[in-house]
Amino acid sequence: MSKSPQDSDIYAQLAARDTQPEPLKKVLAREQANYDCLSCRVMGATAFGALGAYTYWSGHRELRTREQEILKSGSKLTMAARRLGITGLSGVLMGLGLWRAFM
Repeated sequence: MSKSPQDSDIYAQLAARDTQPEPLKKVLAREQANYDCLSCRVMGATAFGALGAYTYWSGHRELRTREQEILKSGSKLTMAARRLGITGLSGVLMGLGLWRAFM
């Protein structure tokens, strides 16, 4: 089975493509364009935002219900520090949601 001249031209073109790699900037631009879809962004942003809101709500609720118990324990960690920690964590999660939505 011999190769026709048409086949050898095709093989030559394919071989030329294999030896000359695509420029890195072009590859990175194509990857960046296909990186993320809208539904992925919406789901991620919603998940982070909802997790931040739930962390804030449930954390502060738990601190209110257990405040007397925490104060009686004599812990060095004050209620203000605990509130700040919960608020900070929920703020970071909400910020991640915004970053996921717009970046």
